[in-house]
Amino acid sequence: MNLRKILFEKDKNADIGKIRLTSAFVGGLINAYTCICIISYFLRYTIFENIVLVIIILPIIWSSFALWIIMSKTKINAIMKFIIPFIILFSFIKLLG
Repeated sequence: MNLRKILFEKDKNADIGKIRLTSAFVGGLINAYTCICIISYFLRYTIFENIVLVIIILPIIWSSFALWIIMSKTKINAIMKFIIPFIILFSFIKLLG
């Protein structure tokens, strides 16, 4: 009952919470880097151009992923919004070679 209440029920207060904040920060960063790897693979620029691209686009993608994760209603949704896109993006990177 306690695990169900902690993870699956909607929070009654307006606090963000440690689980959602941590999963948004870490999950947003990891998912953003995997997206940048896929984008840089398809663009086929030089190393310098890829570095400039990462410097410009990474904060936008990172903040988008983090905001999407942190706006979850439950803690388990926040965790799953971090894990499922990572598995999909990482498997896509492995398929590309």
